[in-house]
Amino acid sequence: MFGVKSAEDEEVSILTVEEADRLLRTAIETNSHKYGQITYGIAPVVALGFFCGLRSEEIQRLQWSSVDLGKRMIRIGPEVAKKRFQRFVDIPENAAEWLTLLKQDGGPVIGSEYDGDYDKRFGKLCASAGFVTRSPSGRRTSTWKTNAMRHSFATYRFEQTGDAEYVAKQIGHRQIDRQTPSGMNLHLIVDNCATHKHPAVKQWIVKHPRF
Repeated sequence: MFGVKSAEDEEVSILTVEEADRLLRTAIETNSHKYGQITYGIAPVVALGFFCGLRSEEIQRLQWSSVDLGKRMIRIGPEVAKKRFQRFVDIPENAAEWLTLLKQDGGPVIGSEYDGDYDKRFGKLCASAGFVTRSPSGRRTSTWKTNAMRHSFATYRFEQTGDAEYVAKQIGHRQIDRQTPSGMNLHLIVDNCATHKHPAVKQWIVKHPRF
């Protein structure tokens, strides 16, 4: 049995390109019965998590009708979003390539046959992709970190764009600067230490002195 640890017990983890590729390819290979006996059926979760920054809970509620590959846009409606406000998420080129292989004409992104045991299946997928250690006694322990896909997306997307506000909007973080009184000073804690040192972040802080 493999599971995903709670967020409180986890350190922030940014996956390497090799780790992301390994998980995604394992997910694709085990996505449906046509690939053999091992079937997890959650490859869309990996593609949308890594390349679009969606929360796993959002993906589990998402319908394929909200994924528009033609316009390269995903609608995250209030009924899907964690914080119950609508947003539109861009589909990068790499995400479009993978989603083209997975997209269905309609229905939920994760088929109903997988809804009840999502955590169990995702844990097994991570183990199949090598995110596991084995003790001398033979006991296996998952090394997967909660929210690793979402954190990885935010980190790599920020490196590509240098636009913290854009990335925050994409992943569904509300714009604190616009939604708090102008006279209030704000202290932010970034969960990735390397973020503090990025030139774009330093420039943004200079332009926003109340942070």
